[in-house]
Amino acid sequence: RDSKLTRLLQDSIGGNSKTLMIVTISPADQHVAESLNALRYANKARNIKNKAVVNRDSHAERHEAREKFKERFKAVEKERDALLEEAGALRKAAGQDKSKVVAEANARILEREKIERLEEEVERKDAALLALAAANKAAAVQDALASKDTEAAWQL
Repeated sequence: RDSKLTRLLQDSIGGNSKTLMIVTISPADQHVAESLNALRYANKARNIKNKAVVNRDSHAERHEAREKFKERFKAVEKERDALLEEAGALRKAAGQDKSKVVAEANARILEREKIERLEEEVERKDAALLALAAANKAAAVQDALASKDTEAAWQL
């Protein structure tokens, strides 16, 4: 971790790329320790597992996302317009129904008022008939008394 070689290869080993490492060793006895260290380092580097990620053009991704957003926005606008049109039709139908209901209610009120006036007129005519009947009876009694027919007057 602290070697100069690790620092030099830092981007290649731990980065987003594939790395090929060639290790050269010496057959001389005097370089055995250095050769063993190089082989150990190569073995450790070989055991590093990276998941390479494909570099993408962020501008193209943003452009694609923007296009998808525009398409979705247009679809939402069409849906909104359809809903507004449907709501307008429902309001219009409700308005027609409302005016019809109001007209029917007004007609019922007029019918009730007419019935009340007719009932009042019937009551007045009944009272007038009773008054006429009473007046007729009184006149008949007076006629009977005037003709000195007391028996007929008592029957009335």
